Amino acid sequence: MRLILTLFIFVLTASAQSLPWIDISGNWRTIDGDDMRYAEPGFDDSVWSEVNLPMPIPRKPSVFLWLRRTVEIPPNVDLSDLSLTLGAISEAYEVYVNGVMVGATGPLTLEKAQIARPRTFDLPPQQRNKLTIAIRVAKFQVRLNRGWEINDKGPHILTSTKNAPRNLGSFIIDERRVQRMPRFIVSGLCALMAVLLILVWLSERSRQDLFWLALLLWIGVWEMLDQMLGISLDSTPWARPLLPYNLITIALPLAVMAQLALAAFRVPFRWPILLIWLPPLVSFLPLDSMGIPLVVSDYAGAAMVLVIVLWPWPITTEDRRPKWERVSYRIAILLALLNHAISWEYGRPLRWLSAFRIVTGPYDWPRYYTVLAGLAFILMVLLMRRLVEDRQSKVHLENEMEAARAVQQLLLSQSIKPPPNYRIDVAYEPAQQVGGDFYWTHTTADGALLLMVGDVSGKGLKAAMLVNLIMGALRREHETNPAAILAGLNRAIAGELHGGFVTACCLRAEAGGEVKVANAGHIAPYLAGQETEVASGLPLGLALESDYEETVLHIAPATALTLVSDGVVEAANSKGELFGFDRTRDISNKPAAKIAATAKAWGQNDDITVVTLRRQT
Repeated sequence: MRLILTLFIFVLTASAQSLPWIDISGNWRTIDGDDMRYAEPGFDDSVWSEVNLPMPIPRKPSVFLWLRRTVEIPPNVDLSDLSLTLGAISEAYEVYVNGVMVGATGPLTLEKAQIARPRTFDLPPQQRNKLTIAIRVAKFQVRLNRGWEINDKGPHILTSTKNAPRNLGSFIIDERRVQRMPRFIVSGLCALMAVLLILVWLSERSRQDLFWLALLLWIGVWEMLDQMLGISLDSTPWARPLLPYNLITIALPLAVMAQLALAAFRVPFRWPILLIWLPPLVSFLPLDSMGIPLVVSDYAGAAMVLVIVLWPWPITTEDRRPKWERVSYRIAILLALLNHAISWEYGRPLRWLSAFRIVTGPYDWPRYYTVLAGLAFILMVLLMRRLVEDRQSKVHLENEMEAARAVQQLLLSQSIKPPPNYRIDVAYEPAQQVGGDFYWTHTTADGALLLMVGDVSGKGLKAAMLVNLIMGALRREHETNPAAILAGLNRAIAGELHGGFVTACCLRAEAGGEVKVANAGHIAPYLAGQETEVASGLPLGLALESDYEETVLHIAPATALTLVSDGVVEAANSKGELFGFDRTRDISNKPAAKIAATAKAWGQNDDITVVTLRRQT
């Protein structure tokens, strides 16, 4: 930048050797306060303090400050053709020459502070060669982002209007705009990754770390766009920020980092949250007026992040993530914190690290957010790897479930050979790939038909495994009476259900239509469209020794006896209305497939099993 400025001034000077060029940098007088007499040429400023222009670190007035200097113009200079060029003194000031205001950056009451830059002011025709230049510097109302603060590097000159470097301020701003264009790229990348993380989080709400990482990226997007808009609009876009500057730039990102650490490490208790959000809340307090520097809350937030990241939190039993993933999170958050500390206004101990800039040609990449985007990208790669592994695990589990379903279907799809005057229809609709309902048929040596329909409490793979256990026990059963069969099955599975139970209804149908029914807490059979009254005992598996009574029914020719599981009765529609016993009774004479389809269409939420035993003659 200095080389461009030097060449610019050199070219102008070389092209206008005969034109005046008076360097007014160097020693100036200055004082804090405001008095319009300070602009008068006859005012005595000998007691004022001295300051040199340009000022690498400009003084920030509490309200106003004045700068004064008296310049002698050579006799051969045309006093009607003079221009005054000042460097980036401040964002808001007025210029007086011999007591007359010759220019300003804008109204000093303007709440949108203009970006400091070199400016040129054309002077009115002067009557004498001695000029008293007075600059009234005002405290600007809003705080510009430090990324757009242009330090005063001059020039401070008096020259002719033809020789004045009028466009130097625009050149500097254009250079700064080009230099910081990569912020648009980084902000776009951060926004894209934030959207992807939110989408993944919406599909897997248990991964709270994805939400906090996305929020951290969004904060970066907001701040970078704020910086770009500031230069594009030639003023800060927010005249009065709704939130404190310190909250957005320091306290809030630190709190989000801490929440990200807690979520990433799956800390089983939540007390740190109270301390995490204390520094952001403190940011709303008028700390400056209370004599407390903002750095107190800044370092408090950073210390909390360090404690959370470095503390050896106990890993919960649910956390099955590999060690490399947990270590990667710690390294990523520590690097993000380090980069954030370098960017602090008060981060003087680490300011030396800011010399390590990311520069490619004329472009200056934002170090903190570029590194943050890189870290977020690495975490996203790790996340995608984890998602691929989870997907592979789910595919493997689905394959195992499919194999279990095939085994269950094989166990249930037994060859049914009812007596010649009976017909059996079966419909089986598990709520998941495998279910907890079962049915069993067996023809005795004397030609009677044994039939059982049952329901294991719960559903899914665990219930299906219990069904396999029950079917194995039934295949070894030698009893031919329903009550004895239920008692034997109860003894076989007692102590194997781990708090669960099994309901079952077992019957023995003779060729002449006589049916003996024993019930273990199951829904009673429906005969000829009516619910039967049968004795009911305890569900299986609750007590080691249980006795069951038998009830005798009679199936007339051309009538049906229907057994259903509770998946039919408890089917619920979108309004929460159950299918119920009345609707089940009304369709109990229909074929099994029709009954199951009707209940499923109403709203299946459990396994559905229907078996109809219809007497032909």
